[in-house]
Amino acid sequence: METLIALRYPNGRVHETAVDRKLTPGEHFELYGRRRTATRTKPRRYQKGAPRTLCVPAGSAHELRDVFPIREGDDA
Repeated sequence: METLIALRYPNGRVHETAVDRKLTPGEHFELYGRRRTATRTKPRRYQKGAPRTLCVPAGSAHELRDVFPIREGDDA
């Protein structure tokens, strides 16, 4: 099964591609020589089409925010 993904880089750039397996939120994997974490599935913003799984660098602040979002009213 192919999973469409959006790779978010530390500089804010996003690259859309696909992997040949299903990814689940919180799963770590290596792609293009970097360790990544699948966070959540999001619809595409500007083009209609299949949603993509957002993937961020493992160990980044983005990873923590996207996998475990802080909700309003939660103590930080």
